[in-house]
Amino acid sequence: MKQIINLYICIFVGIALLPFFHNNTWADSTTIKVNDLLPYFETKAKYAIVIENQTGRILYQKNIDDKIRPASLTKMLAAYVIFSLMNENGLSLEDRFVVTKNAYKKGGARSKNSTMFAKLNDEISLDNLLKGLIIQSANDAAITLAEGISGSEKKFAQLMNAYAKKIGMHQSSFANASGLHHKDQFSTVKDLAKLSLRLIKDFPDLSRYFKYKKFTWNNIEQKNRNLLLNHDKSVDGMKTGYLKQSGYSIAVTGKRKGTRLTVVLVGLKSKSQRLDESKKILNWAFRHFRYTALYKKDDIPIKLPVWGGKRKFVPVAPNQDVGFLINLKNYNKIIKKVIYDTPITAPIDKGTKLGRLEITHNNIKNSFPLYATKEVKEANIVVKAVQGGIHVLKNLKKKE
Repeated sequence: MKQIINLYICIFVGIALLPFFHNNTWADSTTIKVNDLLPYFETKAKYAIVIENQTGRILYQKNIDDKIRPASLTKMLAAYVIFSLMNENGLSLEDRFVVTKNAYKKGGARSKNSTMFAKLNDEISLDNLLKGLIIQSANDAAITLAEGISGSEKKFAQLMNAYAKKIGMHQSSFANASGLHHKDQFSTVKDLAKLSLRLIKDFPDLSRYFKYKKFTWNNIEQKNRNLLLNHDKSVDGMKTGYLKQSGYSIAVTGKRKGTRLTVVLVGLKSKSQRLDESKKILNWAFRHFRYTALYKKDDIPIKLPVWGGKRKFVPVAPNQDVGFLINLKNYNKIIKKVIYDTPITAPIDKGTKLGRLEITHNNIKNSFPLYATKEVKEANIVVKAVQGGIHVLKNLKKKE
């Protein structure tokens, strides 16, 4: 009789205490064999940033928050706005826009600036205007698009500023779509890098315009001013610029061995220096860093213990693929930990956030939320009692 009473005590104490016996971390590590410490690097650009696209990690920075004149890199934001309107408002590549007197005068051949040589009153498709805007860096295309979409450059600039804030360009202000000098137009290389990343992420198809190498309009062929497209097979965008006030600039992106990098350089002295410096910094970054995929989002074998459920464990996974940026010149390990709060109690709905997967390399942590991939229904009181009793008895035996 005494033994039966003790068993009941164990069972009901177990119901209360079972959740607190669970461990709340799981960890393992993978050693990455690499070589030496990362060497020092410097660029002749006055302002510079290098970002790995998948993680958003900054690999190199120089005066990234200083105010600069964005020049024709402004046209990337004009393209972002137009791509967004195509998705949101039904703007079509077949839509046509008229070259106004203002666009012809400020951006046409007589302006002696970048132009697609559009004629006054020409009706040009959005497709061709985008090619002029991006490939030829044409100011007449930029002004024609701004006026055709918003009625004036000023109104379109307001739209640009709204989208800039939306994507996190908080240190930027725009007064026109062309990038021509204006006292109220400024940005930073960090903001321009954010813009480049969002163009690639948000518009993987439409960003193809940035990799076209040449375009002909009005029987005049012009090559893309991003000369890296011809010098580096891994490069597939973005845009160049020049203003007397800020020098030569470039935003460029490329992908090698599964790693995509984005570079923004501003404040260079010539086209040749822009080409040389962008080649050097891309080669340096690709040589020393690599994005490594660790898990596909559906292939992570993680199960967390459940209290009071019809299942003893609940499978969890992040809602994205898991990877990490590796410094190829360092011997450190990748450390993986699953962190969660106990108790995890049933019922659990599919999609419930239950913990996080934490990846650490070189003291840099990336965190990925973990969600239940299956439902776990609540068990009845008898099952809960049995679970509790068994667990308490096991712990009593360990103490013996």
